[in-house]
Amino acid sequence: MQDDVFEEVASQSPLLTCSFNQEGSWLAIGTTSGFSLHSLYPQYSVYFQRQLKGGIGLVEMLFRTSLMALVGGGPAPQAPPHRVLIWDDNIRKEIGDLSFRQVVLSVKLRKDAIAVALRDRVYVYHLADLSLRDKIYTSDNPHGLLCLSTVSFQTRKHLTGFLVDWSLTFFSRRLIDNDLNQCSKYKIWYWPVLPWQRVTSVWNCMACGRQL
Repeated sequence: MQDDVFEEVASQSPLLTCSFNQEGSWLAIGTTSGFSLHSLYPQYSVYFQRQLKGGIGLVEMLFRTSLMALVGGGPAPQAPPHRVLIWDDNIRKEIGDLSFRQVVLSVKLRKDAIAVALRDRVYVYHLADLSLRDKIYTSDNPHGLLCLSTVSFQTRKHLTGFLVDWSLTFFSRRLIDNDLNQCSKYKIWYWPVLPWQRVTSVWNCMACGRQL
């Protein structure tokens, strides 16, 4: 009975998604009619709300800048769910986009890259010109689990993770001088994950990404 009530309330709610920026100081919320940003530090305040023609199913901020990645969602999406819109709120419109043949499940940003998770692969692009930087084939990743190191040094690694048969799998690829032809070793880690540990594992994955 309680589950039925929860599903009914969820179906009527305009909320589609929420996410924190890389520092955890801002909260981005996507709704059936647009998105909004909320400042959490030093005290909570609604920074702005943007009313669009459709819903936003994914919102990813780039630290505290005006750039963010948007993916349409809800019953009437702003854009097809297989497109990622690069939004500049200084001019309040999209300045670029990425299109795929599959539904976009997750998007992560950092100062030099944007990573997009699909059901069976992850694409990494240079943020400056949206040129392809890397493509990583994965096993089935229905939840779009993806984490990206926030450090953009050339010798750092970007980290992707996903759930496979209740195991959390991480692939780490080291880039040398940003040249994929000189891409060195892959490292793979496995951790057993129980259903109630999913959220915790995602946050642990983000923490690991910052240390590598």
